[in-house]
Amino acid sequence: MGKTSGISDFEVIVTVKRAGSRLAAKVKPATVSEGEKVTLTCDTTCTLSDHPTLVWFRDGHSVPNTEFQTSIQDAGRYQCAVQSQENLTSAPVSLNVQLVEGSSVNLTCSSHANPAVENYTWFKKDGTIHTVNGQYFCEARNREGAHKSTVVSLTIQGANQDTKTFQMPVYISSAATVFIVIILFVFLWMWKSPIKLCQKTAVDKEDDQNSVLSRRRTSNEPATQETRTEEQENALCA
Repeated sequence: MGKTSGISDFEVIVTVKRAGSRLAAKVKPATVSEGEKVTLTCDTTCTLSDHPTLVWFRDGHSVPNTEFQTSIQDAGRYQCAVQSQENLTSAPVSLNVQLVEGSSVNLTCSSHANPAVENYTWFKKDGTIHTVNGQYFCEARNREGAHKSTVVSLTIQGANQDTKTFQMPVYISSAATVFIVIILFVFLWMWKSPIKLCQKTAVDKEDDQNSVLSRRRTSNEPATQETRTEEQENALCA
């Protein structure tokens, strides 16, 4: 009786889960005014070694502290990771830093590139210029090409930017209207003044003529001077 031998094939499915997917980054509070304090915490649902060292990143750049007073440069997307496993980061969370109206704002763009960056350009994401509020990003360019940064949000707290933007044109328009009205008033006044002068001159002329006739009756002197005056007045009112 012969023996048969064979090889059985079977499939093994191995599921690998990223450790980073077990990390949850939190920013408290998520929206602050410039100068307020922020705390970063990183929670995990998996078992880690005792007292693991966690590291933080903002838009890909290392963050040294988990508690700090905020500035506009701190706005962005934050991620945490376990040290030595920095490639396994948590899902990003956003920090929105609001500015108080009247504050100075400096947007800084930096890059590590080879060859060196030749120029930086800032852009507003939505493209509108009617408001200051919005998202901004920069573009670094060298002779090899260009690369864009992540966006940073800029919010002016307590300011209606749409209203403030259009106040100046409204004021300018109102001032221009008042100026035009004044010019028209002066023009009309100057235009009517010669008419009144001519009307008054006509009355005076009639009186002068009566006076001349009276003098002619008393003395037969020529009215040469009066005739010249009449000609000048006629030229004025022509």
